[in-house]
Amino acid sequence: PDRAWDGLSTLAYTPPVRGRAIPFTVQSVSCGHARAPLVSDGSLDTRWHCEGGVVGQQIILDTGEVNTIAAVAPALGPYVTDTPRNLRVDTSVDGARWYVAWSGPAWAAAMKAGWTDVKRMDLLIPFAPVRARYVRLTDVGGPSLFYWSVAEFRVFEQGAQPHPCSGSSRSPHFSQAAMRPTASNWSRL
Repeated sequence: PDRAWDGLSTLAYTPPVRGRAIPFTVQSVSCGHARAPLVSDGSLDTRWHCEGGVVGQQIILDTGEVNTIAAVAPALGPYVTDTPRNLRVDTSVDGARWYVAWSGPAWAAAMKAGWTDVKRMDLLIPFAPVRARYVRLTDVGGPSLFYWSVAEFRVFEQGAQPHPCSGSSRSPHFSQAAMRPTASNWSRL
């Protein structure tokens, strides 16, 4: 069976999150150390990035205390080609024992980000709420010519409410039905 759309199907019907973003600091990165603070400088024009698409690149965030975390949203901003191929989100209470909260193709979240907010390009990744202090994102995809960039980062708490525009389309070409990847829907574009 064709499994190319699996990642999109898990994200396509998830409403954008609007709620309290949890403050964090960058605990560590696997590369681009001097650029790490740029993920929380309030500017979409600056970015943390790893050069050359090396598998295993990661960023670890520390929220300062244990929270109930339900989503992360690394924003691409203007760096739309700098999406990791496959991403894994791990969480930890103590920074020593890690548990996978989500894993899948990041391109699916990037497609949805372009339909939702083309300026921010938030790769919204919701998962079952988990008690954690640390969040680790790792690029587990294959090698790429493109960088992995994060212009801004947000971590969301449990109980965040859907954006009031969820369920309605911001573009007349992308209704909920059109987001289902079938040949007849794609022909409408």
